[in-house]
Amino acid sequence: MERIATGARMRAIDAYTINNGIVPGEVLMERAGEGLTRHLLELIEENALTRCLIVCGAGNNGGDGYVAGRLLKQQGIQPRVYSTADPAKLKGDALLNYQRYTALGGEVRCLKEEGVMDAFRRDCREAEIIVDAVLGTGIDREVGGTAKEVIDAVNEASPHAFIVAVDIPSGVGADNGRVYGTAVKADQTVTFQMNKFGMAAEPGRSCAGIVHVEEIGLSAELCAEDEGVIYRPGPEDAAAMLPKRRPDMNKGSAGKLMILAGSPGMAGAAVLAAKAAYRSGAGLVKVAAPWEVVQVLQTAVPEATTLVLGEDPEENFRKIEEEMKQYDALAAGPGLGQSEAAGKLVRKVLEQIEKPVVLDADGINLAAKMKEVLEGRSGPLILTPHPGEMGRLTGKTPEEVNRDRLQIVTEFTNEVPAVLLLKGAGTLVRGPGEEARTWLNPTGNSGMATAGSGDVLTGIIGALLAAGLEAEESAVLGACLHGLAGDLAAERLGEFSLMASDIADGVSDAVKLLNRLKT
Repeated sequence: MERIATGARMRAIDAYTINNGIVPGEVLMERAGEGLTRHLLELIEENALTRCLIVCGAGNNGGDGYVAGRLLKQQGIQPRVYSTADPAKLKGDALLNYQRYTALGGEVRCLKEEGVMDAFRRDCREAEIIVDAVLGTGIDREVGGTAKEVIDAVNEASPHAFIVAVDIPSGVGADNGRVYGTAVKADQTVTFQMNKFGMAAEPGRSCAGIVHVEEIGLSAELCAEDEGVIYRPGPEDAAAMLPKRRPDMNKGSAGKLMILAGSPGMAGAAVLAAKAAYRSGAGLVKVAAPWEVVQVLQTAVPEATTLVLGEDPEENFRKIEEEMKQYDALAAGPGLGQSEAAGKLVRKVLEQIEKPVVLDADGINLAAKMKEVLEGRSGPLILTPHPGEMGRLTGKTPEEVNRDRLQIVTEFTNEVPAVLLLKGAGTLVRGPGEEARTWLNPTGNSGMATAGSGDVLTGIIGALLAAGLEAEESAVLGACLHGLAGDLAAERLGEFSLMASDIADGVSDAVKLLNRLKT
């Protein structure tokens, strides 16, 4: 299980390590520079590179660059080193390592001096490897001035030079993955102690390239804590979550799922959810829907049983409530529509159905108008919004949601007693309460940005809930299975042509793959 930290958490651990005398800051910087240099030497030797350029900022990130410059020089490599800051204004360990580098005869050219930026651009065009040691994990505002000019010059060199970022590409927010105006597009990033969330979440992930994590000896006690940590499960972790199948199982003991989905013109949502639920191991799936949907469903998914709903929400709920006595979980929302009758039905489901519920799509849009019901929910609940639906739940725009997805997810689950699965590039899952863990899904691809993909996810999670998994585990595993099914389908069909039905069909391949990894 990979542990990924926010930039704020890593800065706190770094300060604790130094202030409590565990490891001096000078030693930490030396270790970071040594780890960086190892990777640089590998690139240089493997690719027979000779022209190396290092650009350093004013802080500890720049200090790491000066350490690497010194160590490379001691290996007979003569890097060209530039600084975005006046060396006279450097402080602490960054100043110490600047002095150590220049004491060996190394030259540092300040980019604020007249004409030096032009020389830097020329050197970038000629360099074979460029080390970005400009901005660290603390950035929280738009990049401008000298730093922006540097980043632009480095990126222009990327077609012919290897770009290696130190700790995090300059311009990427370590807490959110945001690009603050512009950011270095690295081929590789050498980061320290733990991977940073900003390089695991888009668009920062696309800027980081291959990420190498170097251990530098920060406080083991604080690094082991959950605060500020996001978990990214690997294939073996997902495999361990899969429900076990016993030889004596029957359709009742494999999990019985009720799906409330579909409306006239939206029968496909119910079809996709039902098919995905069966592919995810459900023993029995019953779909509650209007007659127009049932007619389609009986042909498209003949394995599913049906409960015909009418126009009266009170009567419809009584039917569902009675049926739910025999079912293990309920999936609701796909293609449901946003009529007043649908809203009344969703309200009653949330208020009176105590068994586990996964709510998606129109179900979320309707629930957004009754947040007090969500806050008062007592039974297990999973919400699976995309950024637009998350915006309706929180009163924000989709752009605001995507600007800091981690913060949005954390704040919401601190208030609402539900497991939240925020869909998108780098799906996040978090359980309710301040002590809950946050999970980052590692699977999926751009081809899954297609109508009906969320309906498939709802069916998968519903089946896992019905099989007896806890809500948080169902959401984490469901997201992983969903993305893996999409990845396997994309291998066959390509991302460009992927449809939701391809993802549903790929679920069985995903389950089979994970089952092979079970120990």
